[in-house]
Amino acid sequence: MFCPSLADGHSEKNTRGLLRSETDRNLTKSTVVIMDSLNFIKGYRYELWCLARSAGTRYCIVHVDTATESCVAWNAQRAGDKYSEEVMSDLLKRFERPDSRNRWDSPLFTVKPSHDEQHVLETVELVVSMILNKSGTSNNVKGILGSRHAKDLNPTVATTNTKLAGKGSYQCS
Repeated sequence: MFCPSLADGHSEKNTRGLLRSETDRNLTKSTVVIMDSLNFIKGYRYELWCLARSAGTRYCIVHVDTATESCVAWNAQRAGDKYSEEVMSDLLKRFERPDSRNRWDSPLFTVKPSHDEQHVLETVELVVSMILNKSGTSNNVKGILGSRHAKDLNPTVATTNTKLAGKGSYQCS
């Protein structure tokens, strides 16, 4: 994808809107949508949860828990497409850590880049199997996942669109 200009609040808002609308357009009960973005704002994660609920599909958060020093160092090592020090500092200050007690941040899977590659791959495999397994969790992953499972989110009156009247149903007096 692309790296939006985060130095400008207007472009950042437009980029989040674009990502949200693309997610909404592609989200169905029979597709898996992986949205790889900063999602550092709690309210934005709630909006994405509402989209999943409106579609009546499953949803989870995978949080890559990285130390601030590592983020700054990795950004500095990038060749060309990197954030300025001011933007990086601003992003780190505004970051709202996911909390599994919030329904829109649950189930929450945390991956630490300091773990070995095998651990990260196993976590991703568990998340995918959890999402695809209609019964919640399979027997071979229940011990690892514990009580975390993805269930279908059911649309509510607040998350569904009202049906428009069909032709001929509107009468003028």
